[in-house]
Amino acid sequence: ALASEQDASARRNAFVMLCLCGTERAVAYLLSNAERVMEWPDLLQMAAVDLIRKVCRPPNRADKGSASCRRNILPAPLIAE
Repeated sequence: ALASEQDASARRNAFVMLCLCGTERAVAYLLSNAERVMEWPDLLQMAAVDLIRKVCRPPNRADKGSASCRRNILPAPLIAE
């Protein structure tokens, strides 16, 4: 479904809808695809960053999965963990 969609805008819109309607499922999808986030279109990466921001906890309580996604998406100088 989402992974097989070819249109970048449609993938982003589907992911954003998932984030709004099923945050836990969106987080699970993001974590299960953390290794491939750099291959995602820019629009979808930005939606992933928005999701991480939405569910982010203080750094001392952040889970390893979201930290991994942040490292894959953002350049090293921008990340302060």
